[in-house]
Formats: sequence, C-alpha cells, structure tokens
Amino acid sequence: MKKQGACNVKHISRSWLSKRLGLLKLPEAAARLLKENISADLAVIHGVATIANIDKDKADEVVAELKQARGKATPGSARAIVDDAKAKVKPKAPKAPKTAKPRSDQPPTGTEATAPDRSHEAPSAPKVTKPVARQMLVDPGAELLAVAYEAVYEKGHNPQRVIDAWTPDELNAATESLRGNYEAGKQTAAIARVVVGGLRSGLFATDGNGAMGLIAFLHGATEGVPFSVLDILGCAKE
Repeated sequence: MKKQGACNVKHISRSWLSKRLGLLKLPEAAARLLKENISADLAVIHGVATIANIDKDKADEVVAELKQARGKATPGSARAIVDDAKAKVKPKAPKAPKTAKPRSDQPPTGTEATAPDRSHEAPSAPKVTKPVARQMLVDPGAELLAVAYEAVYEKGHNPQRVIDAWTPDELNAATESLRGNYEAGKQTAAIARVVVGGLRSGLFATDGNGAMGLIAFLHGATEGVPFSVLDILGCAKE
C-alpha cells in the first residue's frame, strides 16, 4: 500500500500517545474526574494521577476541590489547582554537596603548569558545532491509520483489503492506537465534553488519524459495541 498521504499527517509524539493510553490505568482519584463528570481535561486528569501516585489523600482533596468548583472554574483555574497541589507533594531534590574552597593562605604545592607562549602562531579557525537534528517521535499506528483513512474515504478502497495489506507488526500498531481511544470511551460518562476537548486539542479530528481515533472513542462509548479494527475503519466510508 502506498503511503503518499503520510507526509501530510501531523506527527504524534510519544508523550501524546502515553497520555491517551494512560487513561486505561488511572488511579481511583483521577478516574473519578471522568466517572463523576468533574473534568475531561487531559492535563487535569493526568495531573491528579501524578498526585495520587505520591499522596493518595492529597489527590482526594484535589478532586473534592475540583468537584466543588465544577461549573465555576475555567480550564486554566482547574489546572492551577492541580499544579499547586503537585508542587506541594513533589519530592524535594537532594542538595548537591558543597565543594570546599581552597584557603587563600595555603601555600601552593608542586609545580604550577604554565601555558606555552603561542603568540607567534597564526590564530586557528574557530570550531563550528553542527546542531544535532531532533528526531521526532512518531506513533507508527497513527501513520498507518492516516493512510488507511485516505485509502478508504478518499480512494474508496475496501477496508478489509486495506487491513490485509498490513504486516502483523503494522496491525498490532494500528490496533494499539485504536484500542486506547476505545477503552477511554468505555470509561467516561462525559462523552460530549471529551469529544469537544479532543477536537480542540487536536486529539480528535474530522479526517485522518484524528477521525479514526474519534470513531474508536465513540465505539467504546456506545454500549454493546465490541472493539473491531475492521468496523472502525469501515466507518470512515461516507
């Protein structure tokens, strides 16, 4: 299968993928944000999860504060509450040992090395350090799903034939990418808020890999709909 459309796809970082998959194993306090329709902000959810891993009681206090402020707090103020709590429970880094300064009245020992006189030499050309190119971390499943979306929606290819063209590793990558959104959909009752938030943040979209993720999320949020890569890909058709 040709992958010409992959060049136009937004690259997804490993951080983006881990945050999405992290919804599958949230601590109890963080899971309450979704179950009790308190917040669907990924930054808030994962912030509470971080606090819970350090201090469970503090995480419960933060959830209670966010629940009390629900409907009044803006996304920025909710994140500020979480950030403030994270700062309070964050372990302090150990102080670096102080290096003893030499005493000024202590006489020098040994023979001091003297730099050679190079005044008669021609100045050497300055060394130019080449910048190291940053390697962008790409979610292979996102690339595959973007190309698959193009093949099914824009070119009218059969979804099953698209899947059959994948290698076992490619199928596993696409499955993992879709299952993360599917399981997230099963765990939340605030479907509309998560969808709107996902569209605003770029997690979801109306085409490409973002559309595939949105379809998977809605399949998971729909009771009785089993996980199926073929069914999700088939929904990309008009």
